Amino acid sequence: MSSPAAAAALASTVTSAAALGFVPVAVRFQLFNILADLDRPVSGQDVLTALQDRTNNKPRQDVPCLLLIQDTLYAMSGLGFVDFAGENLYRANAITKHLAATPAAQHGAVHFTTEALLAGAFLMRKLEAENFQYPFKERETPFQLAYKLMGHEELAKEHTYSIMATEGRMDSFNHFMVGKFMKTNTAPDRLQALGYDLESVLNNAQPSTPLTMVDIGGGRGEMLLDFKAAFPQLQTSDLIVQEFNHDITDIPGVTLATWNYKDESPQPIKGALIYHLAHLLHNLSDLEALRLLKKISEAMAPHSRLLIHEFAKNVNYAKMHAAMITFSPERVWGLEDILYGTAYAFDIAHMVFIQRSFENGLGRHMWFLSDAERNLALKNEFISQPLAVTASMLSRSGMMCFLYTCFSSVDKQIRLSIIICMAIQVVVNSVTAVQIIVQCGPNPYHASNRVSYFHYMWDNPPADSSVVCQSPAVQTTIGFVQGGFNTTIDFFLTALSAVQLWRYTIRATDSAPAQDKPLFSRIRRMPRQALFRRIWQTVSLSGPLLLSGIASIVKTYLLKTLGERNDITHNTVPFILWVKIENYSILLATFAPMIRLFVSMVSTDKGQSGGYWSNSRSKNSHPGLELDSQPHTQKKGAVVMSVSAAEEAVQNTDDDWKRASSRAHHRHRSSDLQDGSSGVTVRTEIVVRVSSDKASTERLVI
Repeated sequence: MSSPAAAAALASTVTSAAALGFVPVAVRFQLFNILADLDRPVSGQDVLTALQDRTNNKPRQDVPCLLLIQDTLYAMSGLGFVDFAGENLYRANAITKHLAATPAAQHGAVHFTTEALLAGAFLMRKLEAENFQYPFKERETPFQLAYKLMGHEELAKEHTYSIMATEGRMDSFNHFMVGKFMKTNTAPDRLQALGYDLESVLNNAQPSTPLTMVDIGGGRGEMLLDFKAAFPQLQTSDLIVQEFNHDITDIPGVTLATWNYKDESPQPIKGALIYHLAHLLHNLSDLEALRLLKKISEAMAPHSRLLIHEFAKNVNYAKMHAAMITFSPERVWGLEDILYGTAYAFDIAHMVFIQRSFENGLGRHMWFLSDAERNLALKNEFISQPLAVTASMLSRSGMMCFLYTCFSSVDKQIRLSIIICMAIQVVVNSVTAVQIIVQCGPNPYHASNRVSYFHYMWDNPPADSSVVCQSPAVQTTIGFVQGGFNTTIDFFLTALSAVQLWRYTIRATDSAPAQDKPLFSRIRRMPRQALFRRIWQTVSLSGPLLLSGIASIVKTYLLKTLGERNDITHNTVPFILWVKIENYSILLATFAPMIRLFVSMVSTDKGQSGGYWSNSRSKNSHPGLELDSQPHTQKKGAVVMSVSAAEEAVQNTDDDWKRASSRAHHRHRSSDLQDGSSGVTVRTEIVVRVSSDKASTERLVI
């Protein structure tokens, strides 16, 4: 049912867009400052006169006309930024005075009414242009489309912040990031309010432990300066801001370091006491956020901690979330995704030709087939062979790209090994596929298009011997070489993925030196849930790769059937079977990163709330992320996640963790948040165990 109040609210909201376009005008000509200084009802002419007086009688090239001042003030009154005090009269209100007293808020207002407003205007056009593909890809957001349609083709290829830098907007944006829209409590006070005792962390640090704090993407260092003011023991050398911003060249009171976390370089500062990520992850895609967290985790020492400062998702930040969508992608598709998709396409094509060959006699003895059936069966079978080889090559390449992304920053030798394996298998499999197609040619030999002779693999060659095909032994030999390389690479990838998965887990859950305890003893010390989760992850990722290697061995052994042309339609069936097992194993391994999401969704649909790879038969609810004794819901303003490794080996048993989880569960159930819809459920592969003093976490379980 319609109502005048609803209509008025609707009109007031949707007509704000054009009025917001006048905000940069108001900031440019200091209208908020002038109204706050005058602090009485004034006309547009009064404001213009005050603006001219502020120039100290120096001529200004950009002095606006009276009508622009009047319309801008009128628009600001519609937005509620100033009060409408009568016909052509305006007066400062609380928002006006806040803007005047907080320069950072004015810079923020310009940012959202310039870049965000422009991007929002092209959101629907972007969706329509790409048939509503969503989320957006990196550097292909509505903001880039706006610049493309305005004729700035080069800028349209850049990231949002690169475009802002070219437009001279980064200095204003940096000032906004320093103070935001308001001056809140200091960083130490915010942490204390959330139950994180930073003072205890600093005071309890071992004498050999550095007090280094690293603020990644920390802008002009305002957060670290808050820490320096609160804790006198922190020196300038202890407080490091990592930035990749040419507009920031020096920050008095802290140390400025340059690091571009988006490139391949690892975190250069090792073993800091605390790493901070303050309002940074929301600007990154899922993949980039994971890469950054991985780089930080590899730089952390047993005493290190990671504090993530972000706003919880709530209705008050819905508009901010929409602005981030128009600037940044939610998920970045990598090269491995393209390779996976292409491999699936080739594999489906291979299946189509095998099915057609089967319909014409594949699997039956040749002497039971007519000439037409024999010809069609062989034709489809031979055409399918290079498709199978190509599918195998692409899926292996995609898997190696995925492993390179996961483990490239761990060790230079690992990175180089993956690249070498990828290059070898591409060359070997490409040669094999080409050899299958060009093994027939003219006799005597002369330069020609040998692809046009491929059909003689199933058609009878001319009686005059003008066409000759290679001996089946040649293809068998090449197949043996290809199979040997593929088998070796599959086993290498199996070992690499398994070793690295367990290496991360053991290092995260047991901080004791590796030489102090044997491997199996360290594995037994892992929490049971983490142990089961890692076992399933190893099976889902390394298991298919191991099966692929085994299938490659069997397939290579069966290559001899290709040389038995007298009954090839019958003898090649086992070979084709193991080719499919090999290809499907690799393609199944590509699903490993997504299987946990599928299992989680199925678990959620059944009403279970266990974490990824947890015991699915359990009906208990174990929170995967404990922040402090207070439940964090949508009503909370900010969430600070503390991640650390223990300074000493933790002696708690698995039963202790179960009791702790049970207590946390009962606290949540007894709170006033009985309606689960009002809270935020965090699903994560990182399980954080919080110690009783809430000053630090005791274990990080990946």
